[in-house]
Amino acid sequence: MMNIRKLVELGPLALFSLALAGCGDGSGGGIASTPTPPSYQTLQQIVSQGGNRSFSTSGVQLGATTATSNPYGSGVTVAYTASSDSYTLTAPDGTAATFSPNNLYQAATTPNTVQYIKSSGSGSGEVDDNLVIGTATVKGVALSYTMVGEWVHATPNGIAIWLATGGVPTLASDVPKTGTANYTVEVNGSAQAGGTSYSIQPTNSSGTFSANFGAGTVATSLTLVGTPSVAGFGTVTQFGTFNGTGTITAGGPGFTGTFSTGSGSSLFTGNFNGPQAAEVGYSWAINTGSLAAAGITVGKKN
Repeated sequence: MMNIRKLVELGPLALFSLALAGCGDGSGGGIASTPTPPSYQTLQQIVSQGGNRSFSTSGVQLGATTATSNPYGSGVTVAYTASSDSYTLTAPDGTAATFSPNNLYQAATTPNTVQYIKSSGSGSGEVDDNLVIGTATVKGVALSYTMVGEWVHATPNGIAIWLATGGVPTLASDVPKTGTANYTVEVNGSAQAGGTSYSIQPTNSSGTFSANFGAGTVATSLTLVGTPSVAGFGTVTQFGTFNGTGTITAGGPGFTGTFSTGSGSSLFTGNFNGPQAAEVGYSWAINTGSLAAAGITVGKKN
């Protein structure tokens, strides 16, 4: 199998969850009343309020040759401390790292993204952490409720990579129970094939995403085109289209699924955000033996 762990540079992904913790469910009225729709704050409104925050995400953890699904609520958790303007990330396996303004990497100039880099220890005991965070966008327009991110944790024992999506999750009571929806999506990621590293960008890659809320299922497709990460090494390559299906988690905004092409490590995990599942974000990994690819797809309901 291809070495998934080499997929360290996923390009300008964007931010881990700046979710609003504890949104009310908006229930209201008496027996004969119409329930009041739950209210949501946008990410911008939440950030402007300040204060400490704690967030949940869904995502995928990349290992040496495998990918592991972290369904919503069991992925990386993020705790923001206002007094120090810092983020503490904790992975499902207990790995943790804190990023402060001192770790801000000023060279991260991609719009809507911020990058943190920190090192601790020295020599053979050095531990390096790299976090890229930012607002998710579709067609150049920032989404209101969805953010995503990539965390790379390198130790003398190897590298662990977590991809995550979050934001303002759709309340369980507000996830549609009937009907279907299609989403306009954008695809970002990276790939390894034939010894060459590729960037996967929305300028030449595309995707689809749909939800059947009545059946509790989701379907997606990713058409991946790779541009060599290093100019002059390799050519733009069509990797093909990968189709996936999954199920919506009962009583929550999350979903998980697998792709029909590839090994058992070809999977995706994500969640709906905003009122009535207005937005979506999911992390994905595909491994066919000759291709290892991973990234994040975000979308907005049509």
